[in-house]
Amino acid sequence: MAGKYKAVLIGAAHMHCLYLSRDIIACEGLEFCGFSDTEALTKEPVEPVPFTRKWNKQYITERLGVRYYDDWIAMLDEVRPDLAIVSTETCLHPLVFEACAERGIAVSMEKPMAVSYAEALKMARTAERTGTPLMVNWPMAWMPFMPIYKDIIESGRIGRIVKMHVIVGHPGPLGRGVRHPQVDETSDNTTPAQKASTWWHTRELGGGAMLDFCGYGAMACNYLAGQKAVMATGMRANTMSQFGDADDNGVIIVRYPEFMATLEGSWTVPVATQLPPGPTIYGTEGLVRVSGSGTGDDTVIEIVGYDGRIERVAAPAPRKELKNVQEAFVHHMDTGEPLPVFLDMYENLDVMAILDAGVNSAISGRVEPVQTRAWGNR
Repeated sequence: MAGKYKAVLIGAAHMHCLYLSRDIIACEGLEFCGFSDTEALTKEPVEPVPFTRKWNKQYITERLGVRYYDDWIAMLDEVRPDLAIVSTETCLHPLVFEACAERGIAVSMEKPMAVSYAEALKMARTAERTGTPLMVNWPMAWMPFMPIYKDIIESGRIGRIVKMHVIVGHPGPLGRGVRHPQVDETSDNTTPAQKASTWWHTRELGGGAMLDFCGYGAMACNYLAGQKAVMATGMRANTMSQFGDADDNGVIIVRYPEFMATLEGSWTVPVATQLPPGPTIYGTEGLVRVSGSGTGDDTVIEIVGYDGRIERVAAPAPRKELKNVQEAFVHHMDTGEPLPVFLDMYENLDVMAILDAGVNSAISGRVEPVQTRAWGNR
C-alpha cells in the first residue's frame, strides 16, 4: 500500500456512526479525514440525549477528536476521500450516494440499502452510470460464525436446506437498557416524546423494526443459501411505541424455490433476553445453530443431527479483511480481490426486494411477489 486511503463519515442520525467512527480510527489503512451531518428531517431534542444526533455529534467530535464540517458537500469537495461511510436516515441514502458518486467516491452505507426497492434501483442506476462502488454494511455479516455457516451448508453436512429462521431484537434503538457497541451510556432515560422526535419512529423516513431488523434475515438467507426469493408475506405492528407511527414488530415469511424462511424483527425484546445471534438453519440431515454473543468466547456453533447427536464447531478468528467494512475496503483496494459478496450492490438489491415485498404485504394483506428489476420500478 502506497499510503492510507482517505475516509469520511456522513451522518449522525444513525447511532452506528459511533462504532463506525471507532472502526475507521482503528483501521491502519484509513485516514479519518472528517465527519459531517446532513440536515435533520425531524425536530430532535435540543439537549444531547444519548444516541440522538446531537449527542452522537458530540461523542465523535469531542471524545474521538474527529474534525467536523458544517457542510457535508463542502467536506467531500475539500477532502476528496476515497471512501465515504454513510450513517444518515435511510431515506437520505439516494441523495448522499448520488453526491458521492458524481465525485467518484466509493460509499458504504448502513443497512438497509433504501426505504424501498424503487429507491434502491435509482441508486443502482447511479452506481452503474458513474462506475462508483456501492456497499451496504450489515453488522451481522462480519460475525465469525458466518463463514462457518457457509462452509457447513456448502459441504452438505446438514443436507439440503428446508427452512431458515432469523430473529433480531432488542428494546429499540432508543429503548430501555440499550447499549450500542463500544459505548458505555444507555438510553434508559429517553422519554417517549424524545423517541417520537427521531426518524427511528417515523415511518416515511425509513423508521420501524421491519426495515431495521428483518433485512438481517434477508441478507443472511440470500448469502448463505444462494437462492433468490420468490414471494413474501409480511405483518407489522406498533405495540409499545405508539408515540410514533413506525412499527416496533415485523415479520416476513419468505418463499424461496426450495425452502421457506421466517424473518423477525422486534423492538420489544428486553435487553437481557438471549436471542440467537444468527440464523437457525434446518436441513434434510440436521440443523445448524449458534448461541452466545456471536463475537466472543461464549459463542457456540452446533450441528444437531436427526439422530440426536450434537457436534460443536469452533469459530476461528476471522481474517482481517472479514473484520469490518473498513478492513474489507482496504484489502480490496490493496489487492484487487473482490469485496465480500454480502456488501455487493446487486446482492443488496435482492435483499431490498424482500423487504419491499414484506412492507407491501403488510399493507395489502396479500402474499406479494419479490420483484426483480423488470418489475420493481414503481
